[in-house]
Amino acid sequence: MTQEDVYQLLKKKKKWMSRTEIGEILDIGKGSVGINGNKLMKAGYILRKEKKINNHQTYVYRIK
Repeated sequence: MTQEDVYQLLKKKKKWMSRTEIGEILDIGKGSVGINGNKLMKAGYILRKEKKINNHQTYVYRIK
């Protein structure tokens, strides 16, 4: 999977999504989603924030 796949999904959904949600939809590991999400965030295409889900700290992503 590429950064483009993650970007297009976030663009289509237009909501905050966790790495797990994105991974399930695209059928990829959440590690790959995290790497692609970090690269997109550093490039300025998406936003990232920390969120607690089921008492675990995780990152959620959204299109700018």
